[in-house]
Amino acid sequence: MTNETYDDNRVAFLSMTQEYFERFPEVENKMEIFVNNELTDQNKIEQFLIYTYWYFDEYYSMTLRLSQDKDENQFEKIIDELWFETKYQFDFYYKYRIYTKKMCQMSYQEFSEFASKIENHKLDFFKVK
Repeated sequence: MTNETYDDNRVAFLSMTQEYFERFPEVENKMEIFVNNELTDQNKIEQFLIYTYWYFDEYYSMTLRLSQDKDENQFEKIIDELWFETKYQFDFYYKYRIYTKKMCQMSYQEFSEFASKIENHKLDFFKVK
């Protein structure tokens, strides 16, 4: 790997994590897992994309569950917000998938199937120690 590719991946990883933390600040406490892991920057990008998929899936599900008791106007507002966040999630994936070997050609549907099969991100890898 050339130094230029290495630097591009490092910049992409830092950029993508910062962008996601601005959107979902509660995710930032997982950053030490990525920083302290001995993966290449490209693998960190892949793992972070998988993590954001898992995180958003949980966030989306929890928001829908909590919104069931809301009145119709509140529910519509929540659905609108979730739609906006879902669109962001898709855009985020397509923006950063180009920095990975595995995911660069995957549609979001293919990626979601791939990410859903990886249980490691739900278990040891993402537990804060």
